[in-house]
Amino acid sequence: MSKNKILIMACVFMSGCALWGQGNKTPLTPLGQLNVCLRDEVNSALQDGTVAMYGNETAVRKVAETCLEKLKIRDDFLQNTAYRNATALLTQNVGTSLK
Repeated sequence: MSKNKILIMACVFMSGCALWGQGNKTPLTPLGQLNVCLRDEVNSALQDGTVAMYGNETAVRKVAETCLEKLKIRDDFLQNTAYRNATALLTQNVGTSLK
């Protein structure tokens, strides 16, 4: 076989493996999705100056409300969790990874 055929076969095999691996991922729970959103929004608020401009309390409310709206969460437990976790990420992030 020529080198080109071997290279093409290897590429086809590798792309098939990549596609096969994606189907086995477990989707995040609603709480997991909420935490990812909160982390991303807190990082954005810290970088764009929202926290410095409005203070922690208002920034927490904005972050939590943004994520609740994005994810269309209506569950009372998750709504309370959103505010609690946003507060923790903004004020008590010692040992908490925001990456």
